Amino acid sequence: MGGMDNSMGVAGANTMGQSPGSRESYFGIVPGIYPAARDGHTCEISDEGLMFVFGGDRHLMPFNDLYLMNLKQ
Repeated sequence: MGGMDNSMGVAGANTMGQSPGSRESYFGIVPGIYPAARDGHTCEISDEGLMFVFGGDRHLMPFNDLYLMNLKQ
């Protein structure tokens, strides 16, 4: 969910990149409001399949926000 591709300067903030508990990646559109492209953030996945993304920055613009995604839906 989100992130930056520095090789091309492109932000893909509405894509999901890795399946929980797996090393396989996939991409698809994530509905709803999603975080802006960022780096330096914290991401945690709970045992219930909830992914939390907190903070980070984008070109010296800090974020102090929290996003939640239910990976089981």
